[in-house]
Formats: sequence, C-alpha cells, structure tokens
Amino acid sequence: YKDVFYNVNHLSEQLASSKKEKDKLEQMREEWISHISHDIKTPLASIQGYAEIMKDPKYPLSKQDIRHYAGIIENKSLYIKDVMEDLNLTTRLKNNGVMLNKELVNIVSLLRETLIDILNDSRYADQTIELQTNEDKLMLNIDKILIRRAVTNLILNALVHNDPDVTIIVQLEQKEKTHITIKDNGRGIEEAELEKVFDRYYRGTNTGVSHAGSGLGMAIAKDIIVKHGGDITIRSSVGKGTTIDIQLPA
Repeated sequence: YKDVFYNVNHLSEQLASSKKEKDKLEQMREEWISHISHDIKTPLASIQGYAEIMKDPKYPLSKQDIRHYAGIIENKSLYIKDVMEDLNLTTRLKNNGVMLNKELVNIVSLLRETLIDILNDSRYADQTIELQTNEDKLMLNIDKILIRRAVTNLILNALVHNDPDVTIIVQLEQKEKTHITIKDNGRGIEEAELEKVFDRYYRGTNTGVSHAGSGLGMAIAKDIIVKHGGDITIRSSVGKGTTIDIQLPA
C-alpha cells in the first residue's frame, strides 16, 4: 500500500495548498472591495458637498464659483465612471464576454497616437514619454481599441507609481513576434510583489491616495494581450526601473 499512501498524502497536500491559495485570493478580494468602496465614496462625498452648496440659497455664489464647483463635480463623476468601466471590462474579460473587433492596424501609428493622447492630458503634459522604433509601418490584425487600452494602462501605471521625473521609453520591434517594450527608470518593484502585479485584486504597497483607482489596470492589460494570443512579462530592479514586454502574433 506504499503507493496508495503516497498518493493520498500527495492529494492531501495539494488540497491544503489549494485551500490556502483560495483563502489568500478571497482575502485579497475583500481588501480590494474595501479599497474600491473607499475610492468611490471619497469623490461621491465631494460631489454631494459641492452640489449642496450650489443649491443652497444661503451661499451667494458667483458664476466663476459655480463653474469651478461644476468642474470639480464633473471630474469626480468621470473618475467614478472610469472605475465602473474598469469593473465592467474586467468582469467581461474574465468571463469571456468580450468579442475582439479585429482589423488590420498600423501599430506604429496606434502607439504614436496613444502616447500623444497621454501627453495631451494636463496631468501628464510635463512627463517624458518616448517612442523608439525603426518601423514606419507595421500592420497587425488586432482590436485597436483594446490594444490602445492595454498600452495606456501600462504607461499610466508607470507614471502614477513613480516620481515626476521618470522617463518612459516605448520600443517597438518586429522579430518572430511583434514586441512592444515599455521601460521606465523609476523606483522598481520588490521581487515579492512582482509576481502579483497582474493579479486582478492586487494593489501595490505604494498605492496611496494620489494613486486611487480601480486597481484593475494591469490585470485588464494582461487579459487583453492574452485574448489576442499574445504574452506579457515583467522584470524589475528596485531603484533602477521596470521593463514590461508585450509579445503579439505577427
């Protein structure tokens, strides 16, 4: 019965390990829900507060004040909308509810437009983001909206988790597969955190109030790349920066 006992013990160990991982995932999910609830309540409180001021006749507001408060309400509302869209998209990706709308797209132009859109955002206008490639035209059969979303998520993640003087280089190369590499010279990521970066419910330890959001950006990016039949890897060194490599079928 030696083999039987061995197999039973091995199965018992596997079940214990599986339960441990399940409990860990459930704890991460609960913590994530708590963060999301807090991140939504904060802008909602601002929206409610400024709306109450605007409707209260006891506050003599000028047109300039009204425009200012309305702008704050709009920004907070857009933030909540972005969080809700992330929640919806990650659920659909997880449950295979997203159909790819593929078409032949010049990935060089798509990357250039994506970087320009980020730099046109007033929050990132002074950041250093460069596109490096020897290609003028490289056609890929992709869903351009989702690929743009994935690349945007990865770049914004590098921006908000590093100092303002961080430099981000986006490289495009055609090998056996198409490689999109996003490099930064920022803080880097601890090895213990590196394997969790793309987890759906994981938020890094340096995610503070200024980095509030759904915390789903990296998971969404990975799901989009994988759905295209591609692969995404990350390597990092603390104090030296992080490199993300996207491989898409040529």
